[in-house]
Parts: sequence; C-alpha cells; structure tokens
Amino acid sequence: ISIGIFYLIYFNTLQGISSLEKSSYIDVLKVFCVGPRKSFFKFYFLGSLPHILVGVKTSLGYGLPLVVVSEMSYI
Repeated sequence: ISIGIFYLIYFNTLQGISSLEKSSYIDVLKVFCVGPRKSFFKFYFLGSLPHILVGVKTSLGYGLPLVVVSEMSYI
C-alpha cells in the first residue's frame, strides 16, 4: 500500500520539478545569482507544490482501494 502511494507522490513531484527545469525562470535564477538553498525553497519547492498536492490528493483517493484489495487478497 505504501509503495503504491509513494510512487504516486514521487512521480507527480518529479513532473513538477521537470516542468520547472524547462521554464525560463532558470535563467532568471542564474542572472540574479540565487544560491542553491534559496533556489530550492523559493523556486523548486514552491513551484512544484501544486504537483505535490495533486499527488497527495490522488494517493489518498487511491489508498482506500489499495487497502480493500490487499485485505481481500490476504493469503
């Protein structure tokens, strides 16, 4: 169950970060010499937060069927 939920959140977070990597905001970070710590929290984390929340929402909806199926298939 936890593996199924983890991968839903992981792939949505990865999609959010990869969409930020393709944007032109990376050039703005380089021009203004933003450090790695500030760029992580202010750019990557806040930019990919909608994708993370969609992953959490999807995994919560997908978790209940995983629990039911795992209980029914107990050997």
